[in-house]
Amino acid sequence: MSRDASGNYTLPGVVNPVVSGTAITSTWGNSTLADLQTAMTDSLDRNGRGSMLAPLKATDGTNALPSLTFANDTNTGIYRIGTDSIGFATGAVLRLTLDTAGFTSTLPWVAPLGAVGTPSYAFVGDLNTGFYSPGADQIAVSINGVQAAAWSANRNAVFNAPVAGDTVKATAVSGGGAAFKAEGTLAGGLMFNFIENLSAAAGSGTANIMKVSAGSTGDVYHRLDRADGGFWAFGSDTSATNAFKLSAAVTLGTSDVLDITTAGNWTLPAPSSGDTLSIGAVSGGYSWRSSVTMTGGNVAALLENSATTNGASHSLWQQFVGGANAGDVYANYRVSGVTDWSFGLDNSDSDAFKWSLSTVLGTNDIFRMSTTGAVAVVGSAGTLGYGTGAGGTVTQITSKATSVTLNKACGTIVTHNAALAAGATVYFNVANSLLSGADTVVANHDLSGSGGAQAYRLEVERFSTGFVIGITNITAGSLSEALTINFAVIKGATS
Repeated sequence: MSRDASGNYTLPGVVNPVVSGTAITSTWGNSTLADLQTAMTDSLDRNGRGSMLAPLKATDGTNALPSLTFANDTNTGIYRIGTDSIGFATGAVLRLTLDTAGFTSTLPWVAPLGAVGTPSYAFVGDLNTGFYSPGADQIAVSINGVQAAAWSANRNAVFNAPVAGDTVKATAVSGGGAAFKAEGTLAGGLMFNFIENLSAAAGSGTANIMKVSAGSTGDVYHRLDRADGGFWAFGSDTSATNAFKLSAAVTLGTSDVLDITTAGNWTLPAPSSGDTLSIGAVSGGYSWRSSVTMTGGNVAALLENSATTNGASHSLWQQFVGGANAGDVYANYRVSGVTDWSFGLDNSDSDAFKWSLSTVLGTNDIFRMSTTGAVAVVGSAGTLGYGTGAGGTVTQITSKATSVTLNKACGTIVTHNAALAAGATVYFNVANSLLSGADTVVANHDLSGSGGAQAYRLEVERFSTGFVIGITNITAGSLSEALTINFAVIKGATS
């Protein structure tokens, strides 16, 4: 029978199975052993003798247990991710995906340095065109086996004419008001202006100078045009006291997006008419100011680092002063004409971190934290505690010994009004899921509720999932009152 389509082997059915008590015949032995010989010949040899006669079918596998793996490294190999998608894993982690859309790698793609005639990254049917590295910290582009461009470690770039004999034609023309025109056809190359002073003597530099005659009312600027209608202009705007401008137009003064005055003040026009972003010495003593009117919207500043694969990819806002004898480092938040809050580092007070109800630190301070971590509420009416939403209330039923549950950091417990004999003590449990570790619970009898003054003594004990309150009647008579008990949880630590 050999194997069926699923790979299962079955002994030949004509002479098998063998019946007890019957003679072993050559017919049974020869046919059965011949069938076994065929089945074993169709099996793969572990020593690699012979090869598959049909496609090798493996399980789908996973990144942790690939279908094709190795005896001494079972979490490295190849597996099937899904339909028409193959994954390559090392150390049980998917490193490379190959599917009908292309391949995706989670690791840097490392290639040989290559050469100008055999670049590392080339193209099918054009193996002498692509990218390669001429040496350490260098990258180059070759076209038809000739270097077309190269960049070095200091970011210097060199562009070569793709084919010997290509030229850039400079012609003095009059049409369009142009005094100089560079025009050429460089298929696959770049048109550029290159100025080089080969002298190494001190003071030997290069400059591209543009000027107008004294008294002229014209501007001095560069213009960047696209054949499809895109324009940029940048330069000196004579009509704006020689301010430097960047304009999304064919001339300065129209659709300006950047304005720098000769005094060094920067203005970046905002999307809404009249809104500006100013950098430099501006009114109010600010070195940077955004003044915007956004009715019904937000005026917002955003610092975003969009990297998601490196724990050192931070978004950082830093403020500095010059040293120990300099001023404070702080931020101020203001509702104009109403309230100011300031917080930051008070250089004049041992570098303490402060919150102040003022435009500056050190005046009307509310909160102070020293450089050793000591915290103080320093305002004249300062209090420290939980705010609205942190607390809750629970009322005891049945008796004063009935357990209650209140999973809040603070709150009020109203006890049952069952009688408590003179000198008697009753205990009840309070389950609270917020308690852990070295936390502490404080509680007191609130005289604003029921219960007479100096009639009861409270005690509090902690356990793993809550606390116990003991109430003792310290009067000479029985009392039947519903007490109001306030409590608060103080979080603690043992290290």
